[in-house]
Amino acid sequence: MEKLEEASNTLFILPNTAAEDRVQGTSNKETGEESRVISQLEDKCDVKFSPPLYCQRYEAVRNVIQDYHNGGTRLINLLDVGCAECKFVKRAIQIPFLERIAGLDVDRDLVASASVQHSLTPLTTDYLHKRKKDLKVEVFHGSIADRDQMMLGIDVVTAIEVIEHLYPSVLSQFEETVFSYLRPKVVVVTTPNSEFNVLFPNFSGMRHPDHKFEWTRAEFRVWSERLSRTYGYSVTYSGVGDPPPNSADVGPCSQIAVFVKDPLSPTPNLGCGDSAHPVVYEKVFSTIYPGHNQTEDEIINNEIIYAVNSQSYYLITNFEVEDKSRTHLSVSHIWQCSRHLSSKLTVQEFRERLKKLNYELTDDGNSVIINMEEPDTSSGSDYDEILSPAEHVDPSQLEEFWDC
Repeated sequence: MEKLEEASNTLFILPNTAAEDRVQGTSNKETGEESRVISQLEDKCDVKFSPPLYCQRYEAVRNVIQDYHNGGTRLINLLDVGCAECKFVKRAIQIPFLERIAGLDVDRDLVASASVQHSLTPLTTDYLHKRKKDLKVEVFHGSIADRDQMMLGIDVVTAIEVIEHLYPSVLSQFEETVFSYLRPKVVVVTTPNSEFNVLFPNFSGMRHPDHKFEWTRAEFRVWSERLSRTYGYSVTYSGVGDPPPNSADVGPCSQIAVFVKDPLSPTPNLGCGDSAHPVVYEKVFSTIYPGHNQTEDEIINNEIIYAVNSQSYYLITNFEVEDKSRTHLSVSHIWQCSRHLSSKLTVQEFRERLKKLNYELTDDGNSVIINMEEPDTSSGSDYDEILSPAEHVDPSQLEEFWDC
C-alpha cells in the first residue's frame, strides 16, 4: 500500500475528512488533496522518524521473511495483500531466495498503471547479473475477501497497514481466506498503534479517513491470539517507529504481529479450506527476473529482450524521437550489435524470435515497433532508475554484448 508518510521523514496525520470506502478490499493511494494537506502539516508535526516510518515497516517485514527462511522455514512464494503501488513488492524482489512474488489490490487503475508496471520490470543489470533461480513477479486485481486457487501454495502473506481499512465483515473474510484457505507458513500483519496518537499535537480521530478502526496494543493482541488459537498458529509481536524516551509507555507507532503455522496442527474445518474455488483475480502484470536455471532457448530470449531494451534506451536518451509511442528500431542493427545473438542466430531466426516474443514488427519485417512513452511519474514511481541502467553496469560487461 502507498503510505501517507512516504512524502518525507515526518509522520503526518490527515484530518478525518470524507473518503471513498472500499468495501471489498483495500488500497490506500495518496491523492493530490492529501498531498496538499501533508504539505501544510509538515512544519507543525513534532513527531519525526528516521528512517521514514514506511521504510522501517518494509525493512522489518523483509527481515522477518529472511530470518524465518534462514532459520529453516522455506519461504519462496510471497503474497503482498493491499500492494497498491507495489513498493514493498519491489523491495521484496531483492530477497534472493524468493521464486514467486504476487501483489494483490482492489484498485485496478493503480496496479495496472504504467508507472507501477515499469517499476517492476527487470532492469538491464537483472539480465547481466542473474539470480540463482528465476523469480516470477505478478500483480493481480482482486479482493482478499475472495478466494482464488491461483494463490494456493503461498508460503508467506504480508498485510502492511491493511486490516484497519477493512469493515468487520471483510476483515472476517480476510481471516478465513488467509488463515484457513491459503494457510501460509508465515503471515506478517502491521497496523497502527492507536496509543501512539496522543503524541500528535491537536489530534483527534484516526490517522486516515479510510480507517475503520485503530487498535491499541491490547486490542491487537486479542485479535491475534484468537486467530492463533483458531487456526493453529503461534504469534509474536514487535513494532517500528519508537516513541520519544519520555513517552515509551505508548509503544511503537506501528505494531507488527508475526504468525507462524504449527506444522502439526490440523487444518480447521471451517468450510473454506478446500481448493474448489474458481480463478477470480485478474492478472494485470507478470514478468520474470531471470535465474541461472534456464534452457538455452530461455537464455537467448532474455538476450533478445536485453538487446531491444538497451537499443531503446540508447535511442531515447541520445536522439529526439517525434512519436515515442511507435518508434522503429532496425532488426538487423539490433542483431549486428550483439555478438552473442549474431553468433547464435541468423538475422531471419532473430526476426522470428522477436515475433514469438510478441514484439510488433513493421509489415516488411525490417523494424521493431517500440512504445517508449514515459509513464506518469506523479505518484513517485522509480522510473528514472529504470531508464538509467548504464550507471549500474560494469562497462566491461557491456562490451561483452556489444560491438557498436
